[in-house]
Amino acid sequence: MLPARYRLRKMKDVERVSRKGRPAFVSVFTLRYAKNDLDHIRMTAVAGLKVHKRSVRRNRVKRLIREAFRREFLDRVTPGYDIVIYAKKDLVGKTYADVATELGVALRKAGLLMQPPRNHGAKPANGT
Repeated sequence: MLPARYRLRKMKDVERVSRKGRPAFVSVFTLRYAKNDLDHIRMTAVAGLKVHKRSVRRNRVKRLIREAFRREFLDRVTPGYDIVIYAKKDLVGKTYADVATELGVALRKAGLLMQPPRNHGAKPANGT
C-alpha cells in the first residue's frame, strides 16, 4: 500500500492538478502533474466508468497503478509534485509488468524521474 504521506486525498488538490497540471500521455493512461509546496510527492489514481462498468475491475486497475508506483518509482520521482493518473479502458487486463513499464514511460515523458547518482571515483567493472 502507498504510505499515507504520499497519497493525494483531497478532491480540491486533485481538481487543481487536473486543471493546472501538465499532461504526459501514454496508451493506457494520462498522467497529470503540478508542483506542490511539500518536500515529497503525492499521487492518486483515477478510473472512471469509461474504464469498466464493474467497480471490481476499476479498483484492480487503480491498485495496479498505485503498487507499480510504490515499488518501482516512489524513491525515483523528483519531490515536490502532485501526480494524478487517469486510467484508460485499455489498462483493464494488463499485467503488473505492463503497468510498471507504461508508468515509467509516462514519468520519463513528464521529466519527473531523477537521474541515478553517478559513481564518481569508482573503478570500472572490468578492472582497467
